[in-house]
Amino acid sequence: MLITRYIRKEVGLTFAAVALLLFAILISGTFIRILAEVAEGTYPAAMLFTIFGLKAISNLVLILPLSLFLGVLIALGKLSSESEMVVMQSCGISPAAIMNAIFSVSLLVMAAVALLTLWLTPWAEEQVEQLQDRAMAESGVGVTTAGKFQEVGEGMMLFVAGAEGEKRRDKVFLFQEHGPQIDLLLADALEEMEPEAGRRHFRLDNGIRVEGVLGGRAYQQTRFQEYHLAINSPEVVASDRRDNAIPTLQLWRSAAIEDRGELQWRLAAVVMVPLLALLAFPLSRSSPRQGSYGRLFFGILVYLIYSNLLTTARSLFEKGEMPHWIGLWWVHILVASLIVWMLQRQYGSLANLWGRKG
Repeated sequence: MLITRYIRKEVGLTFAAVALLLFAILISGTFIRILAEVAEGTYPAAMLFTIFGLKAISNLVLILPLSLFLGVLIALGKLSSESEMVVMQSCGISPAAIMNAIFSVSLLVMAAVALLTLWLTPWAEEQVEQLQDRAMAESGVGVTTAGKFQEVGEGMMLFVAGAEGEKRRDKVFLFQEHGPQIDLLLADALEEMEPEAGRRHFRLDNGIRVEGVLGGRAYQQTRFQEYHLAINSPEVVASDRRDNAIPTLQLWRSAAIEDRGELQWRLAAVVMVPLLALLAFPLSRSSPRQGSYGRLFFGILVYLIYSNLLTTARSLFEKGEMPHWIGLWWVHILVASLIVWMLQRQYGSLANLWGRKG
């Protein structure tokens, strides 16, 4: 039907505009946070855009349900304030037909959210975890931050004053400990050489080496023009994974209460998409004097309550204070009941949704 296509187009365009706006706002904050972590030496600079792209995937799960809700609310609010909804229903377009058009759009968004939350987001978070593990393992000269002591090998601490290039460091201090034996090296520069299998090689230029026994009084000082140092490449050790990095299939097979809570949290993101779209339909109804954004503030408030209830339900579930068979589903049932109540209040009964009068 031409009218339903028109409604889907209006909702789709508004949804896309809101999604782009929210994505730009959220991703800019994410980029600043990752940039700060790179500056602190948490990640090497080469990983910046890789981690940024992976985090962008995770942010879409938060953006899409809210964008659809606001898109439906704004688009239908505009049609309602301009009396187009009244004209449609006077021409025989029932409220149920309008809801079906909204629901068809929500199914597409629901499929995208399901793909993201059940597969792409855990995969992206796992890639971030692996990059973090690799950065921790390789947290040697390659990612050294000037002005900070950093462990570069077993029993080795390095301090650099600055960087002259990707592999060259200026004014370095290196402390090595071999049991009771200690070595202190102070050099004008340190440069990483071509690595070998399982070992990294460094050259220190124009420096002083002090050797001795910790706590002793006899120390030997040696000046050098060039000093070569080999460090065994550290193994990449997997850290504990956060819940959002665990594959969905693994969560499904797990009996741990934390894993069951994470699984229901992911499913909740999928279920809330059509519920939010349908909830926006009665919320968007307004008079011409209210304007197209008259219910927007109230709609955002309802969304925040919905999200906070899901967060609370997950916390109660993982603490064992909520029966497993209820889980997070009671929140969705509550929202579905709210939708039914609002529709009955506006149309007298659900049967009137298929009538012509609004």
